[in-house]
Amino acid sequence: THSVLCGADEERGERSLDSITTDGMLDKLSAIGILDCVRQSIMEKIKYLANWRTHNAVEVAVITFTQVYGQL
Repeated sequence: THSVLCGADEERGERSLDSITTDGMLDKLSAIGILDCVRQSIMEKIKYLANWRTHNAVEVAVITFTQVYGQL
């Protein structure tokens, strides 16, 4: 997962996935200090997949947000 790529051990990475809500997961990632890294990793993957789906025919931008954290 992105959390392990950002330095979390496997147990913490799995625990973040056990969150019921996105904001709950973000709380856990923030508590262990990897929220920004995970956010960036996820955004890069979303953009990569969007470009792949469009065969790079259009420029893709991605914005994600939550009700608690706002724009990520």
